[in-house]
Amino acid sequence: MMLSRNKSGGGGGGGSFVPLSEWIHRALGCATNDCDLEVVSSDAYIIPALRIALSLAEQIYQADKESSNNLQVILPTPDSNWSSKVVVQLDDDDDAKKPSPVGQLGKNEDNNPDSRLLNDIIDHEICPENYVHGGGDVDRDGNTSYLAVTCAQLLSTEAGADNRDNTPQEKLRRIHSLGLVFYEVFSGGNRPLLHGNEVCSELDGNFDPLPMGELNNDEMNLADALKIFDDLDEGLHEPQKKAVLSRHPAISSEQLKMKNIPGPLCDLVANMIDCISIEFSDSEAYRSMSDILVDLQLMMDKPAIFLRGIDLNKISSSDIHFSDSLFGRERELSVVTTAHQRSLLSLGEKELLVITGPAGSGKSYLSQRFGHYVTASRGLFLSAKFDQLKQARPLSALASVFNDYCETLLIGVGGEKRAASLASELRSRLSGDVIYLTKIIPSLVNILGRNTCVSLDEDNNCTDAQQRLQFLLCHFVEAITISSSAPITVHLDDLHNADDASIGVINQLIFTFKSTQKIFFLVSSREDEKLWKLLANLSHFEVPHIQIKMDNLDELAINKTLSELLQISPRLTRPLSSIAHHKTRGNALFFSHWIMSLSREGLLHPSLSRRRWVWDEDEIRRAKLPDDVAMFFRNAIYKLPGDVQKALNVMACFGASLDGALTNSLERALLMQLVMPLNVAVNEGLLDKINDQYRFCHDCVQEAAYNMITPEEKCLHHFQHGLSLAKLYLSEVPLGQDNDDILFAAVNQLNLGGPAALEALEESFIVSTLNLTAGKKAMGMSDFKAAYSFFDNGISFLRKKHWQQHYGLSLELFCLAAKCALATGDFVSLKLLSEQVLKNANTFEEKIPVIYCSVCALTCSGQMLEGAEQIILILSQLGEPLPEQTSSSTMLRIVSQTVDRLENYSISELKKLERMNDPIKKITMLFLKTLHFCFFIINPDMQPIVTTKMIQLTLSHGMCETSPLAFALFGSMLGKLGNVKKGYHYTNLAKQLVEENIFYESTGIVIASAAQLSCYVEPVQAVLPFFLEACERSMSAGDAATACVSILYYCNEAYIAGEALPTLKEKCSEARQLMKRLSHFSALSHLVTIERHLQSLMGASWEGLHHGEEEEAEETNPHTIFFSIVYSMSNNFMFRRYNASKSIVQRFLALNRVDWTLMFGQSDVTYIFGLTAFWINRVSKEQSWKKAGVRAKEAMKGWTNSSKWNFEHKLFLLDAEENFCAGNFDESKILYDKAIKSAKEHRFVNGEALACELAGYFYLELGEKNNAKDYFVMAHERYVTWGALGKAAALYQKITREDSISISLK
Repeated sequence: MMLSRNKSGGGGGGGSFVPLSEWIHRALGCATNDCDLEVVSSDAYIIPALRIALSLAEQIYQADKESSNNLQVILPTPDSNWSSKVVVQLDDDDDAKKPSPVGQLGKNEDNNPDSRLLNDIIDHEICPENYVHGGGDVDRDGNTSYLAVTCAQLLSTEAGADNRDNTPQEKLRRIHSLGLVFYEVFSGGNRPLLHGNEVCSELDGNFDPLPMGELNNDEMNLADALKIFDDLDEGLHEPQKKAVLSRHPAISSEQLKMKNIPGPLCDLVANMIDCISIEFSDSEAYRSMSDILVDLQLMMDKPAIFLRGIDLNKISSSDIHFSDSLFGRERELSVVTTAHQRSLLSLGEKELLVITGPAGSGKSYLSQRFGHYVTASRGLFLSAKFDQLKQARPLSALASVFNDYCETLLIGVGGEKRAASLASELRSRLSGDVIYLTKIIPSLVNILGRNTCVSLDEDNNCTDAQQRLQFLLCHFVEAITISSSAPITVHLDDLHNADDASIGVINQLIFTFKSTQKIFFLVSSREDEKLWKLLANLSHFEVPHIQIKMDNLDELAINKTLSELLQISPRLTRPLSSIAHHKTRGNALFFSHWIMSLSREGLLHPSLSRRRWVWDEDEIRRAKLPDDVAMFFRNAIYKLPGDVQKALNVMACFGASLDGALTNSLERALLMQLVMPLNVAVNEGLLDKINDQYRFCHDCVQEAAYNMITPEEKCLHHFQHGLSLAKLYLSEVPLGQDNDDILFAAVNQLNLGGPAALEALEESFIVSTLNLTAGKKAMGMSDFKAAYSFFDNGISFLRKKHWQQHYGLSLELFCLAAKCALATGDFVSLKLLSEQVLKNANTFEEKIPVIYCSVCALTCSGQMLEGAEQIILILSQLGEPLPEQTSSSTMLRIVSQTVDRLENYSISELKKLERMNDPIKKITMLFLKTLHFCFFIINPDMQPIVTTKMIQLTLSHGMCETSPLAFALFGSMLGKLGNVKKGYHYTNLAKQLVEENIFYESTGIVIASAAQLSCYVEPVQAVLPFFLEACERSMSAGDAATACVSILYYCNEAYIAGEALPTLKEKCSEARQLMKRLSHFSALSHLVTIERHLQSLMGASWEGLHHGEEEEAEETNPHTIFFSIVYSMSNNFMFRRYNASKSIVQRFLALNRVDWTLMFGQSDVTYIFGLTAFWINRVSKEQSWKKAGVRAKEAMKGWTNSSKWNFEHKLFLLDAEENFCAGNFDESKILYDKAIKSAKEHRFVNGEALACELAGYFYLELGEKNNAKDYFVMAHERYVTWGALGKAAALYQKITREDSISISLK
């Protein structure tokens, strides 16, 4: 029977209606020709049947909600024929065959208040995921598919029908009646067999009504028969307990189950029908229609969990785990994935997401789930987990994850191609410096090739090796992003345990490096000072970031987790969730392991008869539980066998993880089993085993295992473990097995034990020697902070009178510790160590290394005069005395003699000079290099003496690391003396020396020094990139000071070169971040001066520039004062402040600073000084100013001979201003135009703008306002093009207000 189409009916649009009984018959026919048991239980039938059930339940729920006494629906009773009162609406357009979103099934998206309330109910229990469900197919006769269900409706009562009140009892009766309807729908047309009811359904012929034997009546109640399995279940768990969730249904759901209808669906129907039975109703029976709606919706949304139920063939009493659970963190995971996708869509902009929360709140677990998402999306997920007990080896967490990446890079299809791409990128970025990375990332050798990785020069003296290593690691990350097609995610787990060196790398990656590829940073950490500082920096540097604060789980989240875990309706798990929340206080780690412990103890177990998990609430409530998660895990460990406890104690002493190789070494060293007991702990859920590495599932477990050892015993445990490993290491070294991992692990354990654990005198010498060896290896890795820790610990293990008994060991430990203290900036420790060496060393030569370290500490702390005085004294003791006073003529004679001596060598002969082997001469060169830097600040007159002595030592004793710098400084000095061509010759030689002789340490400073003189020969725009290269080379060499100075040079020279000011602003911002991070406030104070000048030029286009007190602290430095005066002179001239210009120029002349090095900035100082002098001359008529301007013009003429590109337009403008002063107006007109043309041809927009402006003032003074107006308009346009909007606005105001020229600007 087919009813007519209802054009305006509710429930989802128009369609044909059929009675329920007909729909059941025809739907089964659509699914298959034979209406057998398998068809009833198939998805093709159950899914549309669920749609029918859901729509009927929603109608009754809405009727209940209205609380009306006139409910216009009729529901069946057991003795009525209700099938004709329920109709099913079909979709004749067959739209239901298409996949339907959840919202179309039960969650309505319209504005109906009833629909919104239903949505609220469903969302309150479980926020459904967007699963996709399909409909049925068209039947074989081509008729409308009966599987394409839109909804079902209960027909309205006829007029005068007997309407019942909407009382609670009546609501339960409606639930009961609807259950009868559901039974018929899901059974394929059968009626339920009720206790004490004459109405029964006819059983299918193949259905055995008494599978468990004859019963006393005609009822078919398999639940009673199968109840014996509950007794069997409980017999397996002593003592016997009463299962709260056991039940005796008023109808037999087994009738449905024997048709293979899913168990949860059978239970839902039975619990609906049972709700009015006093005898059979229990805690599972439904009490509200909203609960039914929620359960039906969950079956539709998550059928694998809530419809299918558990598979008893694949589950055991201990088979309960949380591997797929999100613990109610769906929203948090969505935030992370959305941020990640946003980062991918951005143009390489870094984004950082920070997950914070207390221990056990699920920070690491959420990160791991996100990692699975990244890898499934074919992204690269690099996770570094920091370990508090492994801080003796800084950078070990980062190095470990990078090493793992290199190992896996070669695996699989295309591995060699990927490795070759990474190797090429690293070589192009780092050249020979890549060798330092191989020391901490051993697997990188396999990618680069062993021939690439030559041995390190032991004489390398890294100024700041820690900075170098951090810089190289950052370049390694960037190389990965460029060589890999996959987007990168860097996960920093447990940041609160990170060492300072790792924090330095992280700061560089986040705040300094601007990767061209997409990179996403994920941080998980407890809240502490490190995290607060990171968050403050993120805000300060305006790095895009999101913080997710993980709190403990609320009861709703716990219930959702338990419901999905046990695959039971959330209404049934609420009591257990309430107990769980009360006992664990919502700590995710505590909660998950508590549930697993309930399973192990039999308080939570699968029931064969119920075919699901059951539990005993009373017993669970009575069970005692520790107050905190640490005690819970400690108790869990105490329940394990003794050998497992000992193995966990041993592992806990080594930190959060233990790799397979070290585990095997420990077994040999300690003569005990570890692998088998640790595997037991893995099975108990306390450890994770990833490849061959054992990891505590959480740091709380590691802390619990570690704290089982008393404080008094911890030192002994560490020391004995370390001593056993040390003996193993020493026994294998003669066999050629120098295993660094065993060495570092042994020394770390020995140092954790401390000197108090020593039991024999000979152990003191052994431990100190091992610390010395470990420290040298750490220095080889450029890890000076770790090296210092090893040397310091080695010293602490020395006994009294160690200088007499172990002189060599003591001297080496103290000297190397002093060197490391200098590299890490620990000047207090350096002073104490140096005093001991100076007091106890036998010879002056043995004292030299710590003396040099002490002098460097003075210069680094700004005590230039004290440092210079000490160096001069040391040089005399080394046989290289310096004259106390020298005249200019003496200086020139020494320079001339050095030039003559160099003339005897060709470039090729200088390149082939032998290496300097005399250690005294090499240290002398280092002293001279430091002295040159001091003299540059405090006494420039003495620079030639130092430079020429360095050249002479090189020619006499050979080439060393400092020699290329000597040639660069010498070339700069010749340029200052007017011989730019010859000076350029020697600076090029210096650059060739650092490249061809592999002098890595001095590369940056040589390139920066040589680039200064190159600006007097080559176009400055082409030279600018060399300053950036010098910065990067200096960072890779660990020379932080030169790196900061080099980028300062870039900012200064880029301004002179006319680089667009917005671009220069960004570069200044990068320079500021670098200088602040490296705490180089001297360079920063110079940068402040440049930024202030740029701010005034750019005007309102540069907002919010602020400088802190520490950035301005260095402004009392003499060189900083001079630099500030130079920029003040330029600013006052640019903004035409005459009185201020005259005053600042007089201050400039009073300083009378004379340098013996030629810097490009000096040419601009000369240029602005000359223009200012001619301006003052025209106003004051004082001829001395004209003479000063002429001297500046003559200097510019000399530089123009070496570089027409850089200086011609400046010479023309100075010449034009001189003729203006002299009254040669016709000549001036020609020269102004030449200056404008030359500046334009050579790409100096700033020079073009200034020349146009000065030409405007020239014509204005001649009274030619129209010509003046034309030049002012051109000047305004060029200033705007340059980005100097503040200057352009000032020019417009001056000429329109003061000079009364009307100008219309675009």
